[in-house]
Amino acid sequence: MRSSNIKVIPTIFYFFVIFFAFSSNSSSQEAKNGLHTDLRDLVKYKSAKWPLIPKIFQYLQECEDCRPDHLALTVDGPNKLLETRFGVLYGIELISFPSLQNETVQFQIQAIGVHVDQKVFLYRGEFSISSDFKRTVQMRWSKFPISQNSQIEIIIARWERRLLIKSNQPQFFKVYPIALGGFSQDYRNIQTPKLSGSIQKNHSRFYESREEPWYYFGFPFLGILDKNKNYTQYGLHATLLPAAEDFNRGYVSTGCVHMQVKDVYEVFALVKYAAQSAKISIQNNLPAEYSIYDSPVPFNNAYHSRVADGSKGDDGLTKMLRIDSPPPLDDLRP
Repeated sequence: MRSSNIKVIPTIFYFFVIFFAFSSNSSSQEAKNGLHTDLRDLVKYKSAKWPLIPKIFQYLQECEDCRPDHLALTVDGPNKLLETRFGVLYGIELISFPSLQNETVQFQIQAIGVHVDQKVFLYRGEFSISSDFKRTVQMRWSKFPISQNSQIEIIIARWERRLLIKSNQPQFFKVYPIALGGFSQDYRNIQTPKLSGSIQKNHSRFYESREEPWYYFGFPFLGILDKNKNYTQYGLHATLLPAAEDFNRGYVSTGCVHMQVKDVYEVFALVKYAAQSAKISIQNNLPAEYSIYDSPVPFNNAYHSRVADGSKGDDGLTKMLRIDSPPPLDDLRP
């Protein structure tokens, strides 16, 4: 009897320590970054602080019966390969923090799934997994279609370098890290201006694969239209350095909004295969009720870009200078 207790107690104690370390952060601003943002980013940037996250992601990846409609789950998320974009789950996000109860890890998640017939669904899952992550104790999925009746809204926060996407039917939201335009020559303006408009699937500036100019690398380009549905020179697209090890979350573009490759594919799918259009606004901050949520992808405050002289280079982009100092946001705040 004693020897069996010796085997059990360390396991329970180990997971209690993990849970305590995780839950002790849950009341802080930083811990809120763990909700409504892709588990892949949490695994990459926060796994040392929140050791349950990699275990949860690996479990979902390896347990086919645990995924709704048996959809696949790729390590890196959607990309150019068709098999990573249809019949798969896109981002998976925690919507409640994991807790340890009765020797089970309990948590809630949400995910966007795109079927082979291009139908898009929101899934919400409630899980209880054994504390050794070897079996599913209880699992329940709910499934909600995302269709043309869904009103998708995108809010881009310039000062916070984050993008919020939300839907009213079904109700959900998630947060992405972004990079934005650098600054004007006199630092009075960010090259990504404040505006209100839309993204439209059937507009000529909505690309599934933009090849020209070359620096779009064949990734989606979601052109932003103004209130009169005229094209602006701004859009959402993948970072111009798709092979970079870390996403550059800074003020480094000439005005467009840069996203991680997997993230821009997810926004693209929600517009093209589901809602067909999305309202979009670019402002300084997110609405207060969303301000506690953020991606763990770190900010680039080591340097930023500034317009050189107003001229354009051979690539057609405005010439920008790299300035090795933090972005001068304080000069812009009212």
